[in-house]
Amino acid sequence: GIIVRLIWALFTKEFRNDVRQRSPHYISDWTEAFKNKRECIPAMLFLYFSCLAPVVSFGTIASQITEGSIGVVEFLIASGGAGMAYAVTSGQPMTFIAPTGLTLAFLSGLYRFCSRQ
Repeated sequence: GIIVRLIWALFTKEFRNDVRQRSPHYISDWTEAFKNKRECIPAMLFLYFSCLAPVVSFGTIASQITEGSIGVVEFLIASGGAGMAYAVTSGQPMTFIAPTGLTLAFLSGLYRFCSRQ
């Protein structure tokens, strides 16, 4: 009811203010990488491999937990999609997005619950 409307109004107002403040810098956040290649390419490679390592390791563990239902490929697609969506909407193209142990705990519990049904 009214609490949901209040929260929604606060969120949209904050979101609009954030977009208004970031809009002059949004394009430059993406174009600066092409101007300063010596600084950005090593950072992009570091983030690529630092995001890929947990995806492979947690994907392997998830494959064992879920008996092959969810594995490395699914973790890679989900992590890549989430990373791209976050980078485009947040205005922070170089952000570390990776699965965590809590992801595996939730996945394990959900798999056990669903396999009993």
